[in-house]
Amino acid sequence: MFNYDIKPVPLRDPSKDPLVSITDLKVTEVAEIRKCSTIKENGFAEAMQRGELRFGQSYPDSEWKRLHDILKSIPDTMQQKQENAHELQRTITQKNAESKEIERQIQTLQRQQCELSQQLKDHEANLQSTNETLQTWHEVRDQKYSDLVRSVRTAAEIEEIQARSLVATKNPSALAALTDTQSEYPKLSLLFNMAGLTDETISKLADVSGEEFSSPSNFLPSIPYFELEFQQRKDLEYCHAMISSGHFPYTEHSKDCVVCCCDTPVKLFYLLEKHSAVIDVTHFTKDFLQVHSLNGPRTLLLTRNDLKQKTNFKPTQINSMVKVVLYLTQLHTSTIN
Repeated sequence: MFNYDIKPVPLRDPSKDPLVSITDLKVTEVAEIRKCSTIKENGFAEAMQRGELRFGQSYPDSEWKRLHDILKSIPDTMQQKQENAHELQRTITQKNAESKEIERQIQTLQRQQCELSQQLKDHEANLQSTNETLQTWHEVRDQKYSDLVRSVRTAAEIEEIQARSLVATKNPSALAALTDTQSEYPKLSLLFNMAGLTDETISKLADVSGEEFSSPSNFLPSIPYFELEFQQRKDLEYCHAMISSGHFPYTEHSKDCVVCCCDTPVKLFYLLEKHSAVIDVTHFTKDFLQVHSLNGPRTLLLTRNDLKQKTNFKPTQINSMVKVVLYLTQLHTSTIN
């Protein structure tokens, strides 16, 4: 009776055996190898004799030697694959870096393209504007441009002559009325023009001489006679006040004075808001200032009678507004002094 020393073969699915996936072995061959691993050293001959293990099926070549060579070569094969994996990882890392660099360059080029596109649009717009300007110039040139230059040059020469004459006449009371055809002195209307009074206002003041204008007791009560609009009247009063105080022209003062630099109602409103912690400016609303076109200089000349005519305020409210006018006058005077 034969004595076999063979362990039971564990039940498993040979197709899922790792050896199948890492080698070229067939499923049946892997099953044989696994079966072989269950046999003790002295039981192989009996297993082959009983048909438990394959034998001679590749004769004259040895089947089991082939399988042995395959198994023995697995570590070297896996080592090579490991090296290949490292090389592939290095290559992937390198390619990723190259890809990111290319992507960065693409983004840079796209950004440059956007910038160039915007520059192109700007240049095209500039070209169009330049062409339009040149077209206008051609039209102006064709319309007796030399005559236009000559007339402007004449205006500049006359302006310089009258300005020198005006400066030479140091006393404003010596200035002549616009309608005065006998006096050799400059016209008072030149001062009005410098002060920014409208041509309509200047026309209404055509009979006023420097002597009359320099007499506050005579001129100021006469202002209603000229039937000026409210804003024109305030501009005239401001002009008179500045000339009388010796601060004309008042271009530089308008830059330095926090009140007089408020040449719009909105600017004056913001100035009042800034000082609202010091004085009550409640009634000088933005709407009130805009409706009456009150800028800084005009507000300095506001009177109780003005406020009474322009508002429906009670005397207490008008009193409050007068205090604001006086406060602004202090700010204005501090700059003059």
